[in-house]
Amino acid sequence: MLRWIGWYFSLPLIKALWIGIIVAIALWLGLGFYRGIRYPILQLEPRASVTQWHREDSVWEIKADGMFFDKFHRSRIARARAYVPEPSVTITNHDSESTLLLTVYNLHPDARVIFSAEGATVEERIYGINRQLVIKTKPSIELQLRWTLPKKDRYRLAAIGDSGAGTELAWILKRSHDLGADFLMHVGDIFYTYDDVRTARAVLDRSPIPVYLVVGNHDFRGHSRFGFKLPLTYIRQIGPRNYSFTLNDKRIIAMDTAEGTFPAGRGERGALIRRILSEAQNDQTGEGSNTVTENLFFAHRPVSDESVEHDDVRNRSVRDGEASWLMDKILKLSNPTLIFGHVHESLEYTIAGVKAYVTGEGWALVNLLNAKLEAQILMIELEENQPAEFWREDLAMPRSYHCSKIVIDALAFEHTDLAVDLEKNCLRGLTGYTPDSDPTH
Repeated sequence: MLRWIGWYFSLPLIKALWIGIIVAIALWLGLGFYRGIRYPILQLEPRASVTQWHREDSVWEIKADGMFFDKFHRSRIARARAYVPEPSVTITNHDSESTLLLTVYNLHPDARVIFSAEGATVEERIYGINRQLVIKTKPSIELQLRWTLPKKDRYRLAAIGDSGAGTELAWILKRSHDLGADFLMHVGDIFYTYDDVRTARAVLDRSPIPVYLVVGNHDFRGHSRFGFKLPLTYIRQIGPRNYSFTLNDKRIIAMDTAEGTFPAGRGERGALIRRILSEAQNDQTGEGSNTVTENLFFAHRPVSDESVEHDDVRNRSVRDGEASWLMDKILKLSNPTLIFGHVHESLEYTIAGVKAYVTGEGWALVNLLNAKLEAQILMIELEENQPAEFWREDLAMPRSYHCSKIVIDALAFEHTDLAVDLEKNCLRGLTGYTPDSDPTH
């Protein structure tokens, strides 16, 4: 090794630089092939969401399953956001008897915490979909907390994407709740602008129902500003890009198609799909603990091929080798269904015999342009021992909820009067003030 180092530094400067560049590129490509490369703007697969909480100045350590820690706070204060309906945590006190404050966001109001540990007390307060837990344990106690939902024969999901994180998203959450949804599956693009980055968590944390999100192309590499680097901002605030959970006998799978992945089977998504295939094989051999009868895949960019009749889907889809790899794995699972966003329409089509739904009208832009209620939200009924049922409902978004600046700015080019009216309604909503007369210039 020393001889090679000596040889390298004996080379002429230009030659040494070129060799160094070639070696660095080769190492980067080798790491990328192992970990995964995202493209068209090349970068390595992003890091995972943080599921362990520990500070050097704290005696506490927390390991989570189904929730992530969005921020590292003071030594006795931890905050986490659930991304599955029934998460769990293991909490360890390594030193002295003390108190931990744990806040958990995005839990169903009916979920109940279960724990069993001598020498520990847990006080839980419920605030809608959010929880505050005051935990006291003796030293060296390992405390396990698990949240469970009351058993229901039927769960209802709402699914939609491409909304941003402003008033439009607030309406979607309200509308989903009014339609009887237990949960909302948001199929991507919550970060269109810097304003969305600032408001997303506040809007989500005020939701009447839990929201599980899929990463979109704008979330992965859309709007960026100093201090808000994507996709790390999404990972730290919203959650992981790939995960799964089961409701009744239906498996819900959130997978990242926001940007291209090479090789297609690398990264978090490849690991998730391999794990699910292994679980499915165990179920078939009788070694698994749960029987899954259907697999519902939620992603942002559609998976498509040339046989799809809709040009918007064909032109904006995951295609070629990556799509082939995904469909090959998807077809190995029982009764798959695909649910996508990205295309700002409500569409249905099939690929390789698999039914696909596009539900990307989160902005409800068609309502504004056609002056009538046309935008729809996809509803999914998950009844045990019955096939999943899909239907659509009017999104019915009131005009006063159309306050996305990016939409108003886009409309201003050809629909100036409409843009002016929307801006006026939004200002009224913000201030509660109606001027005696509108300015003329």
